[in-house]
Amino acid sequence: ISWINSSTLYVISADTPSGTNCNTGETPGETVYADLTVTFGLPKIGQFFLPAKQHVGSLKIHEIGLPKKEIAALCSKTLLIDRETAFRGIKKRLGNEDKNRVGRVLVIAGSTGMTGAAVLTAMAALRSGAGIVTLLVPESLNTIFEIKLTEEMTIPLADNSKGFFCINNVETAKVIASNYDVVAIGPGLGRSEETIGFVKGLLLSPEIKAAVIDADALFALSNDTEIISNLKYPVVITPHEREFRRLISPAIIPVKGDERVTFLRKTAKKFKKTVIVLKGSPSLVCCDAEEVYINTTGNAGMATAGSGDVLTGITAALLAQNKDASSAAVSAVYLHGLSGDMAKEKLTEYAMTSGDIITFLPEAFKECIKENDE
Repeated sequence: ISWINSSTLYVISADTPSGTNCNTGETPGETVYADLTVTFGLPKIGQFFLPAKQHVGSLKIHEIGLPKKEIAALCSKTLLIDRETAFRGIKKRLGNEDKNRVGRVLVIAGSTGMTGAAVLTAMAALRSGAGIVTLLVPESLNTIFEIKLTEEMTIPLADNSKGFFCINNVETAKVIASNYDVVAIGPGLGRSEETIGFVKGLLLSPEIKAAVIDADALFALSNDTEIISNLKYPVVITPHEREFRRLISPAIIPVKGDERVTFLRKTAKKFKKTVIVLKGSPSLVCCDAEEVYINTTGNAGMATAGSGDVLTGITAALLAQNKDASSAAVSAVYLHGLSGDMAKEKLTEYAMTSGDIITFLPEAFKECIKENDE
């Protein structure tokens, strides 16, 4: 293995690089760095988790005649997100649409010092096909948003010059939210007691049609997670590992690939039919506490401030268009990562920003749609 790794030859691994654990993604000893791995029959969970992922190189799946009926009976509901899967969440347009029929998204985000998170979410939602994107913002910050945004609209909500959302205006927010297909809430909200009360009161509104819950909105619910379980409308939550730990405390999230997938599936039962996007490398999507999807796009350059806010916007836009929380989340995660991969190719992992992920979204959509049309 040491000789292979020190050579300048093109390296092809059969089934998996020597030294990788196909279940966990661990590499306990010296491990081959392959340029190409040709795996047989089915991909292996561990091949998508670090550190094994770094050794696989390009992964190709080679059919060797395994009986499909028996394989289907044996396989767990663990699936890969590829371009074909992601394409299912992109609603085809018929040609007679108007802006009110291709998704209305209300972004509830922002507070003093964190207006950028709200802007990124709104811009990503509009770039992902939503017909109308409106930011509900604390009134004292509205001028900042008006300067930063062009196509996206704003609605200022009275905040008594506090710079964050106040609980006494939650009823007004409920009325506004009732006019939108999806509410995306959380980025840059802040963690004041008033804002926590605002989030809980708003999400319990029966007038909301669907929601994507992220960041500080998840913090607001961390001590009252039954609210998430009891919501009657489609919900996607998008925590990174620290946020998810806060929601499921005192449980510990496993690092090993197969254990992590199993843990997410079991833990998701606590949240009933909520779709969970556990952001990471790789990101996982759990639908209806059963199917777990492993994402195949994304890179280390996406570990940058605001990347999660962009994902929230993409998810909200797709959910507003196709009305299905599972397919919207699966497609959003893939497109988010694919756009990040394109940004990496042009800008490197070091120089890319969250705004660059939005910039490359059109190319990501184009590539996904083109391949499936062909």
